[in-house]
Amino acid sequence: MNGNPEPEFGKQRGAGILHPERKFLFIDFEASSLSPNSYPIEVGWAALPGKRTGSLLIKPEDTWSSTDWDPRAEAVHGISRDTLGRSGVAAMDAARVILDLAKGRCLVADQPSWDGPWLDLLLATVGAARYRVSDFDAICWDETARLIVGEPRPTLGMSMQHARLACYCERERAMALYPEVRHRAGPDARRIRAGYEAVCRAVNQRLNATS
Repeated sequence: MNGNPEPEFGKQRGAGILHPERKFLFIDFEASSLSPNSYPIEVGWAALPGKRTGSLLIKPEDTWSSTDWDPRAEAVHGISRDTLGRSGVAAMDAARVILDLAKGRCLVADQPSWDGPWLDLLLATVGAARYRVSDFDAICWDETARLIVGEPRPTLGMSMQHARLACYCERERAMALYPEVRHRAGPDARRIRAGYEAVCRAVNQRLNATS
């Protein structure tokens, strides 16, 4: 878990345009490689609101490519095939966990073009329909739209575009300072959640400064 205070979602002024309900499940995957035949080997998640978080190593399915394994990817995430064999859970079990966590939430990833297909492959093991995975960048930018409805306009001397960008860029600071290891699914999911929380705090500060 990250040490940042959770934004008070029920007390925030305004709402984003794309997801005004603000119920998210931030997800991240580690995979066998970055090839078209790659498959997920670890899934991590971090919910918001709430602090529910975790990760699972995934034992490869027999139907997934038996030859797709990139030693360079293993050098980055540090997960070996032997580790998956010893500690991984069945893909079907991992899929059921994610489906349960995803109920009523928008799924968000910082690389949906990669994480989306890996999620699809995982969910296919239980015959589940595909889930839309929203882009982290879009979710953060959407959060800054709350500034547009603020009265008076909470720009503090900036143009609205610059005020939104200032809040949006707070995510980079938060993610750069996030203390957990990189390139593991659980910490990376928590890292992007921390980035979104930083945007929320920055928006709230501007709104509160003009209330």
